[in-house]
Amino acid sequence: MINIDIALENPYPSNDFRNIWLKHGNITKNKAWELQFYKDPECIFGLGFRFSFRGHDHAGLRINLGFFTYRFDMHIYDTRHWNYETNSW
Repeated sequence: MINIDIALENPYPSNDFRNIWLKHGNITKNKAWELQFYKDPECIFGLGFRFSFRGHDHAGLRINLGFFTYRFDMHIYDTRHWNYETNSW
């Protein structure tokens, strides 16, 4: 897994978390995509990149950007869950 996060968070956030826009769909039988724009009162600045192959909840690519309480997430992921006992999907 590759995980890079840079964040500057508000130490006194409000409770004003809300979804503004969300779109999602399937690419193949086991792959899906999601785009989300939302208000996150903790975010002053954020930049994130995550890429995982297996072993995590919904492995795949996730990129997020945040600026002054607003965030945008892009996620392409596997809809299956990793089975640690059999080391397979």
